[in-house]
Amino acid sequence: VQDLVCKRCGDVKVTSMGEYCKCSGEYVNRTSPEKFRNLLRKFGNIAKFHRFEWLGEVVNQMLDPLASARPIFES
Repeated sequence: VQDLVCKRCGDVKVTSMGEYCKCSGEYVNRTSPEKFRNLLRKFGNIAKFHRFEWLGEVVNQMLDPLASARPIFES
């Protein structure tokens, strides 16, 4: 689970129920979606180089969940 931090004061979210920080700031992801995708691509390259099939499958599924989904109706 990725850390959520307050946009205003930078405190890390410690409760699971609070929607806003004690300073009334909004919580945001610590890592941007683009940085997270780049990190996943790096793991994908590592998996490819070292032939880690399971890691490669997981990374591909996270990067493109629709492409790796099973069909709902099989003919």
